Amino acid sequence: MEAVELHTRKWVSEVVVGLNLCPFAAREVKRDSILYAIHTDADEDSVQEEMMKVMGAMDQDPGIETALIILPESFEDFYEYLDLVYLCEELIAEQ
Repeated sequence: MEAVELHTRKWVSEVVVGLNLCPFAAREVKRDSILYAIHTDADEDSVQEEMMKVMGAMDQDPGIETALIILPESFEDFYEYLDLVYLCEELIAEQ
């Protein structure tokens, strides 16, 4: 899984920061304040649990400015991914 994180970090640096897709990303990359959470389960419930865990880590550690939950082996279908995003948004609203 280390390779997955390294590839994701490279993508953030080269694409997100390099193309200035997010004007706030460069500062956080430099500060190393991005949490990269790799989750391999394809189950929606387990991804929601992971999201809550990551949000808890962000609450506990003021050094974490933002997080990416990386799902390298799941949700290849874009519409399934959008369904997951909707479920996670609903969970956040409930919490």
